[in-house]
Amino acid sequence: MVYLITFFFVISAFMVEGPVDDRGWAFFKGGLLAFFIESLIFIPYIAIGLHLHKKHKPRLQYVYYPWEQLVAYVQKQQDIGPSIFTERTLLTLAIPDPDNPETALAAASIAVGHETAGLAQWESIRRFMEDGPEACPGPRDYGTLAHYRESCRKARAEMPLVAWLWKKVGDWFFQRNLAHRLTERRVNHLIPKSLPAELQAWSQPLSDEQHSKPSAALLEANRRAQALRRKNRGISPQAVLEMLHKEAKEGDVLLA
Repeated sequence: MVYLITFFFVISAFMVEGPVDDRGWAFFKGGLLAFFIESLIFIPYIAIGLHLHKKHKPRLQYVYYPWEQLVAYVQKQQDIGPSIFTERTLLTLAIPDPDNPETALAAASIAVGHETAGLAQWESIRRFMEDGPEACPGPRDYGTLAHYRESCRKARAEMPLVAWLWKKVGDWFFQRNLAHRLTERRVNHLIPKSLPAELQAWSQPLSDEQHSKPSAALLEANRRAQALRRKNRGISPQAVLEMLHKEAKEGDVLLA
């Protein structure tokens, strides 16, 4: 701010019409000297700041990890403030750091609302990655441009004229139609084009020969768990796992 004031003070001296007395020249020379000293301070400061900003600016970098290294867990996170206490349930996907088991090379968390919803979300991700899109339910139409248009047609058919006109005023004021169009274009066109070619190639589904196959131990554990559930119809999945763990730990024969 001081630098700009000094700059305009020096410039204003050239806008004076008529002769300038000695006092005016003294003020001009003093302002010019102050502007020169401030330039010696501010110009290197700005140049160094721009250099450091460019040097340490975050850069988008894609790092590829095998799917088998990914771990997932559902956790509850408590946020405590001066006058509020909230609890969130998060599904976290992480790549563990082999050199430090307590940290992760990369991690991402999403709020899922409840542990059961988090498990369902993870199961959808796992089935998509291992069995392909056909193994997952289709995406909901909610929030898309087609859903917005369908809701407008439904509102026109069901709502009274005055209420429907008031809704159209709200749609125009909040630009809902434009927002849906821009989102649709961004999701379907802009985002796919922004991904690098190597990431798109890496994201292609693997052939059946490249899919990891369940081990013999896993198949045997699944067979025993299914047999145990058939024998005890009312048992919960958690109880099945506890009984199998007890069998493996103590050597008890639980299955006939």
